[in-house]
Amino acid sequence: MPVFVSSLREVDVQRQVLEYFQPSAAPEIQVLLNATSFSLARLDGESLNLDLWKTLNVPVLQVIFSSGTQEQWRSQHRGLSPRDTAMNVALPEVDGRIISRAVSFKTVQRRHPALQVDGVGYEPVDDRIDWVAELAANWVRLQQTPVGDRRIALILANYPTRDSRLANGVGLDTPASCVAILKALAAAGYAVENIPQTGDELIQRLIQGVTNDGEGRELRLVRQSLPRSGYEAYFATLPSVIQTAMVNRWGMELPEELAIAGLQLGNVFVGVQPSRGYDLDPSLNYHAPDLEPTHDYLAFYHWLRQEFGVQAIVHVGKHGNLEWLPGKSVALSETCYPEVALGALPHLYPFIVNDPGEGAQAKTPCPSGDCRSPDATDDPRRVVRFVAATRRVNRRILRGRKPKSSPIARDWRSNHHPARPGKITLGSGNPSPFLRFRTLPCLPAFLPRWLPV
Repeated sequence: MPVFVSSLREVDVQRQVLEYFQPSAAPEIQVLLNATSFSLARLDGESLNLDLWKTLNVPVLQVIFSSGTQEQWRSQHRGLSPRDTAMNVALPEVDGRIISRAVSFKTVQRRHPALQVDGVGYEPVDDRIDWVAELAANWVRLQQTPVGDRRIALILANYPTRDSRLANGVGLDTPASCVAILKALAAAGYAVENIPQTGDELIQRLIQGVTNDGEGRELRLVRQSLPRSGYEAYFATLPSVIQTAMVNRWGMELPEELAIAGLQLGNVFVGVQPSRGYDLDPSLNYHAPDLEPTHDYLAFYHWLRQEFGVQAIVHVGKHGNLEWLPGKSVALSETCYPEVALGALPHLYPFIVNDPGEGAQAKTPCPSGDCRSPDATDDPRRVVRFVAATRRVNRRILRGRKPKSSPIARDWRSNHHPARPGKITLGSGNPSPFLRFRTLPCLPAFLPRWLPV
């Protein structure tokens, strides 16, 4: 249902939008594609003023109309100009919108002979529209699937690639957070089996199988794998520029079976994110923007999508590498490796809130937002205010000044309670003066909103 509006900030417009999208005599919408720029949120008041989105209570995909040309978009690594990024990415994210793709670009459509000026208008890009439509359909399909039938993947980073660094979160207890998420999913009705009771148990079970660590790899369990023939058939469907670059980097010598690291716990898969390949060549760098992923890497995500049938992927913690793959910063194209790996799947990235620098980079493949509030009762859409407040507190600490009065600042000043899951704290054993938190019990409240029950 297409609807044209003057401004979503107008109260009358919001009321009419709700009448269209939540009619009393017809089904309500299940996803909203929004092409208006800026945000509804007002950060200068007590309330964010997001009643429209809260009342609709559906995924809102931000569809980008770029003010640049398609040629500029294809040639630039950043994807969008600073102005477009602010209007169509940064500000809409304050509302909690899910950033999708740029679907149209400015182009000269005709020349006015009398006025001697060019008539500029928008020109759509078919494959970008198809991608956004597929993403919207996948969000709706996820919502329509009975909870017990939904298939979810939780992916743990592994940097460096030794087992001792598996699920390394640097300030975040990622294994314990993963266990908390598993229990939250089970409580919400997801079919989760044989849940580890602790983070240590989770790690022990993971390293009994193959991981990125080459030590004793041939002696470890291979719980699932992708046949070489299946991978080669998938690889042949990729854009030719992707195929050429990967063959030039890695060749095409593949084993008969490509091992997939992880545990299947019913309808939930806990996987170990593959290495990008920097460990295979000392001259390569983990964060290199031009390092193509290995065949094992693409095989891992292809297996998730096609063999396991995953409907949503959650990257848990920090130090993942999907966000460092070659591609644009925003407004990805079909030749950006994060899109090649993930496809148009619903994707969440609960990222430790004390590292907004890497959190911003993690947003490259992630259309669903990154840093999450540690308060289990908080609305996920209010996370931006939490992140902004945390940054302000940390800036004042860096300058040697006390934080101004706020709940976060009061937690900083009190500094008397022990580290508790999900609470902001200096906590015993934490030498850093900056705000951080330990685990993610917010996910019981957070996940059901994005993985609707």
